[in-house]
Amino acid sequence: MDEQRVSLARLLFVYVVLSQGSFSVSVSVADVPGYKTSYVEVQVDHFSFANPDTFQLRYLVNDTYFKDGGPIFLYTGNEGDIEGFVKNTGLLMEMAPRFGAMVIFAEHRYYGQSMPYGEESFKDPAHLGYLTSTQALADFAVLITRLRETAPEAANSPVFAFGGSYGGMLAAWIRMKYPHLVAGWQKEEGEAQEQLEKGYGGGDEEYQQQLAGPEIEGPEAVLTFLAFMLSLPSPLSRSLASAASIFQYPGITDCEAYSHVATRTFQRSAAGCPGRIRSSWDIIEDLGKTDTGRQNLTSMFGLCERLTADDMPALVDWLVNLWMIYALVDYPYPADFLTPLPAWPVKEACHLITSNDDVLSGVAAAAKLYFNFTGQTACLDISEPYYGGLAWQYQACTEQIEPICSNGVNDMFPAIPWDLSAFSEACYERWKVRPRPYWAVTEYWGRNISAASNIIFSNGDLDPWSAGCVLKSLSDSLVAIVMEDAAHHLDLRPSNTADPPSVIKARAQEADIIEKWIQEYRAAGF
Repeated sequence: MDEQRVSLARLLFVYVVLSQGSFSVSVSVADVPGYKTSYVEVQVDHFSFANPDTFQLRYLVNDTYFKDGGPIFLYTGNEGDIEGFVKNTGLLMEMAPRFGAMVIFAEHRYYGQSMPYGEESFKDPAHLGYLTSTQALADFAVLITRLRETAPEAANSPVFAFGGSYGGMLAAWIRMKYPHLVAGWQKEEGEAQEQLEKGYGGGDEEYQQQLAGPEIEGPEAVLTFLAFMLSLPSPLSRSLASAASIFQYPGITDCEAYSHVATRTFQRSAAGCPGRIRSSWDIIEDLGKTDTGRQNLTSMFGLCERLTADDMPALVDWLVNLWMIYALVDYPYPADFLTPLPAWPVKEACHLITSNDDVLSGVAAAAKLYFNFTGQTACLDISEPYYGGLAWQYQACTEQIEPICSNGVNDMFPAIPWDLSAFSEACYERWKVRPRPYWAVTEYWGRNISAASNIIFSNGDLDPWSAGCVLKSLSDSLVAIVMEDAAHHLDLRPSNTADPPSVIKARAQEADIIEKWIQEYRAAGF
């Protein structure tokens, strides 16, 4: 693989996040309006007794509508400063009055202000090695437990985990890894058993038989009992996982799937748009071979620095990621999720691309639309990252290995093979660590998640990440909702009059399911 392809592969495994440079420890501590900032002390390493270090994990609380015993809506923070997720996630607060819910946004370790080792958190692998999804899930589990210990009015509140993108993955996984959090009930073992019996009718013979379970011995008995326990109501009762690409791992989802969906999104906006983008790659390659051609490219795209021959791979990387992000944020109204953009930005970009006689002039105009919609940017810098920051780059080099590739025939991108060896070398060069590409499949059950329960998986069909998500219901309690004409976790964003009917319907369905689950929880006597 040549240098261009290695560089591109390195970029394609990074998730889009809400704020650039999200690893910074100098974020403002001012409360987000309506929310109170709080902290909980957690272990740096939850899974070993060798490291006694602790740190303060930040979370934001809004109890405006909370009623004693009402549900807790917990947003499992992902790769960014938690304040950014509050500003871009309106569903929780919109639902809170209906259910009398407390809303909590918990920050992910190594992002925002939740730095285990302060300014030395990124010093070396010894300090950074505690940045894993499993450690983050344990942080959230500790937070739930502490809330019950310190807030009597929430001692028996059902907890609903919400999340989008990587946060949606965490929301699904916390339901799978911590389905009950028994310590959070603040009851002794005997009291909890008594409550169970009372909640299900106490002497009800049918329930007692169900609790006893079938007379099975050996390993099958263990699996049967585990499945039964997962089906019981619990304090961490349910999850809503939006755009949760839990299947986007090696050996589960074809690495070309993401590129196919991104191309389809552009095709739906303008039939000739993907073809024009596909043809631009050869034009860029030819122009990049001469000084005059590179000068023309620099001028056409309004770049801050004149392109050299060594810069050409970076220019291609920059444009590939641009088209992928466009599909991701194709919202039906003006939004500034990653950058200020007009409504239906893919449609606007495709109009610029297809209406221009010169292919590359149209492509350059679409690039300027993304990076300079406000007209305030003097020039475009291809070396400036779109997203990510150090923390997510590290996660993408360790456990979050989600292959993306393209063949240049069935999609609008150049041919980019998935090369694990090259990717591993790049990660080792940067972080002195090597990826474990199949560990997440082992840790989080791979595609066989049928033993899980009580999770809503919502996805928009415009979102390229939907290719690695749960798109079909797997059981009565593993519910998939697919929203037509919807981009990345649109259902979690604040309601807007321009929302497509599918999103309005999805939010209503999600609320009805949550209400049903709360009723079941109460009927169980919790």
